[in-house]
Amino acid sequence: MLSKNICNTLDIYKKIKKFIDGSIGSILFFLENYRKRYPYILVGEKHNHSSRETLLLYRTAGKRQVFEKTAKELCNEKELINKFHPLDVRSISFIAGVESILEISPEKRVQKFKVLKEKIVNKLF
Repeated sequence: MLSKNICNTLDIYKKIKKFIDGSIGSILFFLENYRKRYPYILVGEKHNHSSRETLLLYRTAGKRQVFEKTAKELCNEKELINKFHPLDVRSISFIAGVESILEISPEKRVQKFKVLKEKIVNKLF
């Protein structure tokens, strides 16, 4: 009777260990594939006061070397921007858009916003 309980307990422990090992393996597999799909990772930013541009810091997954480029340069290079995760691309394009809008005079900003608003509304409806 006692040996059956011990065997059942050992079976349960084996099943739990197998489940945990499988979970850890799947998480590691996911992370490895994530790195392969999006090889560049957005690390941080620096603000250049003299040119009023934001320098974005990024690196290759698994490497320590950090590269820096402006948001506009990253957005203009389609091949490079495709190697970032979509959430990083959203941040990069938002920064580049805000910088491009802030470069023009306040009167032209309002006109540009109206034109963009009309384009967006026309595409939606």
